[in-house]
Amino acid sequence: MGAHETPTRPSGAARNRTAHDPAGPLIWQRTDTVGTELVFPDADGRTAAGTGVIGGTGPHSVQWLAALDDASGVRALTVTCESSQSRRTLEMTPEDDGALVFRSGDDAPTRLEGIDVVRVTDSPMFLTWALRRLALTPAAGAVPAMTARVLLPSLTVATGTTTYQLVSDQRLRIGGDEAGATFDLDASGIVAYRAGRLRLA
Repeated sequence: MGAHETPTRPSGAARNRTAHDPAGPLIWQRTDTVGTELVFPDADGRTAAGTGVIGGTGPHSVQWLAALDDASGVRALTVTCESSQSRRTLEMTPEDDGALVFRSGDDAPTRLEGIDVVRVTDSPMFLTWALRRLALTPAAGAVPAMTARVLLPSLTVATGTTTYQLVSDQRLRIGGDEAGATFDLDASGIVAYRAGRLRLA
């Protein structure tokens, strides 16, 4: 979909009643610009690979490979981002004490402790994992979690406390140290829609 087109927002009932297969390929379309993310989760739910292409004023491509623990926490991650000016790769690995180490090219490694959630910015797959990792329920209210976000296309790692709130069974709201946003979930709990930003195909 081109950036000049105005998407038609489906009704909540029509948008959320489908349960996408978490083990099958998942495709999200960007609705604010030309862009797509394609994700292939493994059947065991322990690894997943994704590819994204973003157009607009800063076109770039991104590829990532993530390894998860039993609670859908991201435990290892490789992200490669490429534009017309550069190609960079960021690797994240865990240490025995639970700390996470980020390495990118010739930059000095960054060691982070106390990280609850790891996300690649603008990837709804990582946001889906976050709500599973935190075991969110509507009764829990806003849950604060120390979050490491990989920003694209720079691959800079931003840290801060993000609040995650399951407003209802099919609506997620985030805020805190990052810009607030609201997302709709499908019947299987996958992030499926954000107004003016993305939708699950």
